[in-house]
Amino acid sequence: METRENQIVPISVDPNGLLSQLLETAPDAILTFDKTGRIKLASSLAIKLLGYEKEELLSSNIRALLKGQVLDLILQSQLDEKIISAEMEKKSGEKVSVDISLAPLHTPDGDFISAFIRDVSKKKKLERELKKSLIELENTNSKLRRLSEIDFLTEALNRRGFDAILKRECERAQHEGTVLSLAMMDLDNLKLLNEQMGHSAGDTVLREISKRATRTLRSTDYLSRVGGDEFMMLFPSTDVQEAAMVAERVRNEISATEIIPGLISTVSCGVVQLPPSLKTLEEALPLLRNALQRSKSDGKNRVSIGSACSTRTAIKTCTNDEMDQILANQLSAVSDPIYSLEDKILKGVEFHVRGPEGVLHTPTELLRVAAEMNRLSQIDLVCAQTCTRAAESLIGHHLPFHLNLLPSTLESVPVSRLIELFDKVKESRIICVELSVLRINTEPGYLIEPIKELKEHGIQIALDDVCYGRSSLEALIVLEPTFIKLDNHFISGLGRDVRKLNAVKRLIKMSRVVNTEIIAEGIELKDDFEALKMLGINLGQGLIFRSQ
Repeated sequence: METRENQIVPISVDPNGLLSQLLETAPDAILTFDKTGRIKLASSLAIKLLGYEKEELLSSNIRALLKGQVLDLILQSQLDEKIISAEMEKKSGEKVSVDISLAPLHTPDGDFISAFIRDVSKKKKLERELKKSLIELENTNSKLRRLSEIDFLTEALNRRGFDAILKRECERAQHEGTVLSLAMMDLDNLKLLNEQMGHSAGDTVLREISKRATRTLRSTDYLSRVGGDEFMMLFPSTDVQEAAMVAERVRNEISATEIIPGLISTVSCGVVQLPPSLKTLEEALPLLRNALQRSKSDGKNRVSIGSACSTRTAIKTCTNDEMDQILANQLSAVSDPIYSLEDKILKGVEFHVRGPEGVLHTPTELLRVAAEMNRLSQIDLVCAQTCTRAAESLIGHHLPFHLNLLPSTLESVPVSRLIELFDKVKESRIICVELSVLRINTEPGYLIEPIKELKEHGIQIALDDVCYGRSSLEALIVLEPTFIKLDNHFISGLGRDVRKLNAVKRLIKMSRVVNTEIIAEGIELKDDFEALKMLGINLGQGLIFRSQ
């Protein structure tokens, strides 16, 4: 074994000696320096690389060429790497990227460090250019992928783009246990339009239909042109009745004004709730076409609902006189108490409107027809009046009063009118207005001012359907509600379904961040009740309270 003495090389050798010859024949630039950084030897390649005269280098310190923490570690011999990457400064001030290999050198004159320096500036430059090119290529590919999924004429999704979205939303619905609805929309009388006014007029109408549908759909929905004059609408986390209401708003918006002077264009729609067994548009098309055909055969310019078993139900309509009669004499309100889960003490009462027995009995059906008649806000306000009168009739009852309002009503009706409506009830109890996130048509910013004004009058806000859709988080942050309503869909089987349990846990975390309390709706089973208590939810509604 060689001893340290055998490895000693005299540093003060003749400049033309062995060490100097080795320096000059090495393929890399070499600098040798002591523990203080003072340079002792420099190869001609090092002199050329750094732009100094030999005498200048030999009277310099490595600190003038190499700075930072790396240098301190080199001088302290604390580097573990065999090769380090760094920047050295030339005499001109220019920075040069280098890879440095280090080797200790023991001599009778003391211990030194030899640095073998390789200029990698060109390599680094090529790497940067390559990285930039890869980023540009990825951006270009992303744009091309996007263009390949967009219909050139209408700028809606094309069939390829829609299939990708549908697949993703089906997987999400399966994972989260939510429902998914689809609508097929078809322009009425396109062939006649093309024959009378030319294909350019038809293209103009299709483009405008796409624009009107896009601005009417909610932020969570998707629009696609799948061929000719056929459009598809996808409604994530939405049941078929709610999807039909949105489709009805789209239909009304399209026919509201002329697209081409002297021409009112109309569309027919078929809506279905996608069965869990169906995963592709091809599988759903027969159901959609059946529902659409019903709209066409019933006179066009309407929305029809289809079912998974191919039975079809057209959206029911009534005349304005019939609706006026219902609003005047046939509305009532039912109460849904809110309890403390801990001790089952009554904490508040929510009221829901009921129409006459039959098609218009539930709020969903009543408001769906109201939307078809373009009387949505007016009828929603009458429903609120009905619930308010029911709350007034509870003599000696001072518990908080909850009622549902549409976001569109809050947008279109002056807050002063609502305050006037609530005036008598507000004297004796807290009022909470409940808004469904699903019914917020676009981003929720347009509701900030009316909600702020309601809060200034002591009225609380609750958000319903918060577990649905991608706009829920934005609504939570922007609208700052007092309560979040947790739907029965996420409660039923909660104690046995890990996915539901995790979803509710995420909602609880969100609620704590925004300082909002959760009310669990539709609790029916003891296991679900106990699971909610275990999670720390304090308020709830449902049959379980009435059965005990």
